[in-house]
Amino acid sequence: MESTTVEKVEIEVQRKKFTISCKAGESDSFRRAAKAVNKDIQDMQSLTGNRLPLDQVLSLVAVNYCKENLAKDAEFKKEMDALKSKVNALIKKLDKIGADI
Repeated sequence: MESTTVEKVEIEVQRKKFTISCKAGESDSFRRAAKAVNKDIQDMQSLTGNRLPLDQVLSLVAVNYCKENLAKDAEFKKEMDALKSKVNALIKKLDKIGADI
């Protein structure tokens, strides 16, 4: 079993501080993520004219993140399928060359 070093990192979201555990070396990524979330919350609040309660703003930000992630997953799958097709075509060509030798 592989052991993973864990470290604590403090992040701030909406002026609330959280201490979370993460794998060693990931703390900067969590800090950048928290900064991005704060910016997206601020942007969403500006778009809605600060008329929505914070829980609704957070829900909209989460849905936007999810939508973006699903779109990236779909694009990645499409690219992988195209690569698999190319690899399979190359394998068929190599098999034909091998059979001709």
